[in-house]
This record gives sequence, structure tokens and C-alpha cells, in this order.
Amino acid sequence: MTRRQQTLPGDASTPHRASTTSPITGRVAGCAALLAVIALAAGVTTPVRSGPNCTQAVCLRYPYPDAAQGVPRDYWWMYPATLLALTVLALLACLYRDATGTRRTLGLIGFGLAGVAATALGIDYTIQLAVVQPSLLAGQHDGLAPLVMYNPHGLFIALEDLGYLLTGAVLVFAGLAITDRSRAGRGARWVLATAGAAVLVAFAVLLIRERADLADQFEIIAISIEWLAIAAAGVLLLITSRRRPTPGATTARPSGQHGQNGQNRHHEPAQDRSHPATQDAP
Repeated sequence: MTRRQQTLPGDASTPHRASTTSPITGRVAGCAALLAVIALAAGVTTPVRSGPNCTQAVCLRYPYPDAAQGVPRDYWWMYPATLLALTVLALLACLYRDATGTRRTLGLIGFGLAGVAATALGIDYTIQLAVVQPSLLAGQHDGLAPLVMYNPHGLFIALEDLGYLLTGAVLVFAGLAITDRSRAGRGARWVLATAGAAVLVAFAVLLIRERADLADQFEIIAISIEWLAIAAAGVLLLITSRRRPTPGATTARPSGQHGQNGQNRHHEPAQDRSHPATQDAP
């Protein structure tokens, strides 16, 4: 009697493995996907009021004295973006919990980078929402030029570049930390790792081409790639977290348990045959 039952691929009797993605990981990934879609929709519909891609009749120019015209509409997308950065941090904590061995270490590295990225983006968006926005409404424009988000060489873009560069690395480690071998799990791993690598390559290319004048080019590319990847991978992780083994399927056991159970199965019939009189006794 063999220790492992052999079944043909595609056979209806083939048992499906339970997902290694925990339910809490799936829920957090689903929340991240929803926030990514909301943030992306809000960002895409936000009017461009400065720079070469300005779509307004009157574009804002340094030192941006009319920046108050963008309040509060231009700041709506920052709310889901802030929550998304924190949710990605939570997702990495969940992936670290689900992983084992080397992938667990990769998940821990990703979790650390996600913490730094969430801190940078959280500080950046808090400055815009709690400092710049009310100052513009109050007409307090002195000293705001380096802080307003319309300045391509200001603090806002600098912190965003740092945050989304680190998020690119986070996505790479998140993809490598996924242990689920289902089709959806492999798809999430590929989407995250590929998107993160694309962001890192884009930053290197822009840095070589533009040198110190990155402006908002990297920000736009990184946000587009990362939010789309988080939305897609989040849905895939949510799907794979709901996979359960088929009814009646048995889970794999360690070899020691197989050997011990096999000895017990062979020993019990021998014991029954060595005492036939006990079966006929009244």
C-alpha cells in the first residue's frame, strides 16, 4: 500500500489544497483594492492646474498666489491615498504571518519598508490637508510656495517620490512573500513583483535622463502602476483566501505520521488473526 495516493491532473477525484492565504489577509487585500480604485478614480478626475499638462484656462504659476481655487477639490484623492498606504502596511503584516521560511523573511523586509513608505506619505498628505489647505483658505500665502502640491520642485513631490519609490520595493517583497500556489495566488505574486520592479526601473531611467529635474514625472508613473497593481492583486488575494479543500479531501501528513499509522494498520489485523477464539467467545 503506497503512502501517497496518485491522481491524474484534472481528475474529479483530485483533492484541492486549502489556501495558504488566511481570511484576514484576503479581507485586508480586498480593502486595499477598493481604496486603490477609489484613490485612482479621484486622482484621474482631479483637474491639472499647473505644469505642461495643465488643462485649465488659467494655469497656476510660481509662487502660486491663486492656489486656493483648487481647495478642496484637488485634495480629495489624498484621503483614500493615505488610508491605502496604511492598508498596504497591514497587508504586508498579514503576508508575513502567512509565510514560512525564506518567504517569511522577505515579508518582514517588505513590512519594514512599507512602514517607512507609509510614514513618508502620511506626513506628506497630512501637511497638505492640515497645513497648506487651511492656510490657502485663510489667505496666508507667505512661505507656502515650497509646500503646495502644484510646485514640481517642492516638498510635496519630494516626499511622494520617496514614498512611492519605497512602495515599489514593497510590492516586490510582497509578491515574493506570497506562498499560495493556486492560480490566483501565483497571479497576485506576479502582478505585485512585476509592478514593483517596473516602478524601480522607471525611477532609474528617469533619474539618468532627467537627473535632478524629475518634477512630477515619477510620481505620476509610480502612482498609476502601483495603484493598478494593488487593485488587481488585492482581488486575486481575496479570491484565493476563500479557497477551501474539496469535501473529503485529506491533508498531507508528515512522513513520520504516515509510517506510524501504517504500522498500526498492519498491526491491528495481525492481532485479530492471532486470537481467533476471542471472536467466538460468548
